[in-house]
Amino acid sequence: MGFAALVWPLVASTMLGNLTATLWIYGVAILLDCTLFVIWLVLVMRYSRRARHGELFDVPWVARITKRWSTPR
Repeated sequence: MGFAALVWPLVASTMLGNLTATLWIYGVAILLDCTLFVIWLVLVMRYSRRARHGELFDVPWVARITKRWSTPR
């Protein structure tokens, strides 16, 4: 997800030959990257607070990945 957020402007700008469109794409990409950063930062702060209070918990997307890989076949 993070890699895709960083690469999509490069891919989109190679398809366009217009400088103005490329600058708009990168402007939108910067806004989206900043938004993702804030979302991830909020999640990290929540998990940090829960861990600081000694709570045991699973990070949902990590639990989903490890559950898929750890199921016996």
